[in-house]
Amino acid sequence: FFATGSYQQCTSDILGISQPSLSRAISNVTQIILENAKVFVNFGNSNDGRKFDFYSLAGFPNVIGAIDGTHIKIQSPGVVKWPGSTHDSFIWKNSSLRENLNYT
Repeated sequence: FFATGSYQQCTSDILGISQPSLSRAISNVTQIILENAKVFVNFGNSNDGRKFDFYSLAGFPNVIGAIDGTHIKIQSPGVVKWPGSTHDSFIWKNSSLRENLNYT
């Protein structure tokens, strides 16, 4: 839910729990994140320090932050089975990968 921005109803359907149960779990996780944010989340003291850290880590110049990014080449499938507007949860529910992972 946090990573995808999916609706609670879609996420609860995928997980096989009720939407109110998911909502309570989200509230609990949010509270724990907020209570521990100062320990685990550090934005540094200055933009110059952040720029240096990003450059040292990945060679990216002039970067002061990042939000949930993936920088890998993704090859699109040769066969398109679902139209672009199909919700990810529907595709996941109907994927052979999900079925295979459930039986391993």
